[in-house]
Amino acid sequence: HVGTAPAVKRAVKLPSIETHDPLSALLLLRAFKAPNGTRAVLFALGGLRLWRTELAISGREVVESALGRRPTVRITGVSRRLLSSLADDSAGKPRSFTLWVTDDEQRIPLRAVATTEYGDVEVRATSYESARDARPYARFAR
Repeated sequence: HVGTAPAVKRAVKLPSIETHDPLSALLLLRAFKAPNGTRAVLFALGGLRLWRTELAISGREVVESALGRRPTVRITGVSRRLLSSLADDSAGKPRSFTLWVTDDEQRIPLRAVATTEYGDVEVRATSYESARDARPYARFAR
């Protein structure tokens, strides 16, 4: 039965700099254009938790994908769960990931590998349609 438990309210202190949701964090990673070796820090909400991610542009390489051979930028990151004080939560293990985005104006995320509490995850792009080429929304039948 849904809705019988009382709502729980919780205040969460956010950093004084921008904090992202998962979608805006991915968009920020796609837009992250910098030379190899550049480092940055990103704060993002993941579920009910706040995470601090240390990022690095760790190289450039050609990646074979369903979209063909494409030059990419390799972005690595380590995310640490934070306490409400914004200190690292030592009870949670850091999570690491690597993301390859095309090294062009499209910045297509071709591949991602990540370590999570559920195990290792790998994601590969199987197709891509730019917003410019997207089909208009289907009209609903009346």
